[in-house]
Amino acid sequence: MRKKVVSRLMVNWVASFVSAILLLSMLAVPALAVFASNTVNSAAIINGQVKKADIGMGAVASGRIANRAVTTAKIRNGHVRTADIALGAVLSGRIANSAITSAKIRNGTIRNADIAPGAAISDSKIDYDTTKTGYLSIAPPAFTPENSSYEHVVDIESILNTHSTDSWFQAPVNLPHGATIKKLVYKVYDGSLAADTEISLRQKSPYDGSTLASISTSGKNYRQILKVDVAGGGAIVNNEYSSYNVRIMLPNYATTGIFAYGAAIEYEYLVP
Repeated sequence: MRKKVVSRLMVNWVASFVSAILLLSMLAVPALAVFASNTVNSAAIINGQVKKADIGMGAVASGRIANRAVTTAKIRNGHVRTADIALGAVLSGRIANSAITSAKIRNGTIRNADIAPGAAISDSKIDYDTTKTGYLSIAPPAFTPENSSYEHVVDIESILNTHSTDSWFQAPVNLPHGATIKKLVYKVYDGSLAADTEISLRQKSPYDGSTLASISTSGKNYRQILKVDVAGGGAIVNNEYSSYNVRIMLPNYATTGIFAYGAAIEYEYLVP
């Protein structure tokens, strides 16, 4: 009798143990599936699927990112913002030489406030290698008589000498320091066969002075624009030591019909 009871209890215990194992297996399989589905690897990360809210503070540290795992080719405009970068996370030593070029910088992208003191791009760090041509126009009102006794008429369009003899008028020339003066331009009306008018560009310093270029009319050619090259292929402007001016000689207008429309200076300068 006792053996039958013990045998029955053993059968019941084994049955209960097997049932428990089966029940645990049924619960464990979905749990393992969920765990597997939450595995995150580089191939499983798609843009936008992993958000900042899904990552705990400090969960991803710089030490957990493989070298060159994030390259410039994977960064698109606006995907990485300044607010997403921890203070001090990107140092100048971590940026490859020439990684940021002028072609990659857009207006407003980099501001003065974003540049560390001493790291700003100064004029000495810019290569000036493109030559541009500029023109300085000198209108008639800029000219004044060298002698207060010279009678003349001047307006916005022309300057006439009404004095009985030839008179001289001059105007200052203000060009960028370092520019190269290439040509002198004279805009004039000459209605006389016998008389002429002339113009010159001059440089003057406390130590010396010289005429850089000069030209005169010849014959009765009415309205004309005369151009003359500066000697030696050009003169470099040195505003530290020198000043520059244009000087015009005009004969009496009543007897010659000659007057000036003004002058211009052609010059070259370098830009980045």
